[in-house]
Amino acid sequence: MQTETNFCLRVDVDTFEGIRKGIPKTVYFVNQHECPTSFYLSMGKYATGRNILRILKEKEKVLGRKISMLNRNHWKDILRGIVLPPKYIGMKEALQLREYEKNEMVEFYAHGYNHINWSRHFASFNQEKTEHFLEFTKQEFHRIFGKFPRGNASPNFIVNPHYFQILNEKGFEFAADFCYPHPFYLKYENDEKKEQEKSVIQFPVTEPTIEQLVQRGYSTEKIENFYKKRFREYIDQGKNYVCLYLHAIFEPVKMKKVLSKIIEKAIKYDMKLITHSSLFKSKKNWPTINQSSLVDGGTKNEQ
Repeated sequence: MQTETNFCLRVDVDTFEGIRKGIPKTVYFVNQHECPTSFYLSMGKYATGRNILRILKEKEKVLGRKISMLNRNHWKDILRGIVLPPKYIGMKEALQLREYEKNEMVEFYAHGYNHINWSRHFASFNQEKTEHFLEFTKQEFHRIFGKFPRGNASPNFIVNPHYFQILNEKGFEFAADFCYPHPFYLKYENDEKKEQEKSVIQFPVTEPTIEQLVQRGYSTEKIENFYKKRFREYIDQGKNYVCLYLHAIFEPVKMKKVLSKIIEKAIKYDMKLITHSSLFKSKKNWPTINQSSLVDGGTKNEQ
């Protein structure tokens, strides 16, 4: 008997090699496991190397990092924007993405516009610049897929005070901008007069990535036991939502066996494997949360 716990697998694609190599491997993986998956795809320019160069120049430290940049990123992405030119999704990639989307296991949504600039500067954008970035996101998605995106996930969970209302005005139906225990409608600041049924629903991440656990020094066995325990707690507590997210260029490529064990565990526990759009269609009575009640806006969880 299937439990009431919905399991969503979210895959972020924020590098060009993630498109070329990560997505095909991930699609193969989700077909093998019959695991419907929500892909969030960065729009605009890919120049990952510039971000890596910044980390090196500023001697930025990531707590507990135990993954080398070469192991975490494809070598072309490390050079992209420094030695290799930045890349945009071309017609070849667009046609392939459209083919993948014909698969009933696969859905594509937007992951912001220009991942590096969004991560660095979006929090301080004014209303006009925020609107421009969301419009660029829509138009670029339309160029690739021939339709506008239904959902968006902010790069590195970075938002600003203007973002939510503009997201709503531009016709997005749902977003994935937070780490939080369950989906919710967001009540904006200074929004007392707005009708909440028109707000964009948030489908947050509930679980750390496999990559994050590796960074903390977890062994393969400890990673598997971590998710096993978490999933068992969700079932026992009667919670109805789990969202695991990962990056197309890392977990399905470098950690495929561990990821398989995790998905198999969700299936063994009779969780309902479901995409964000299917969850949206279910029209569940999710609660409304004030933006001000979220710690630091609940917006930042950099990878």
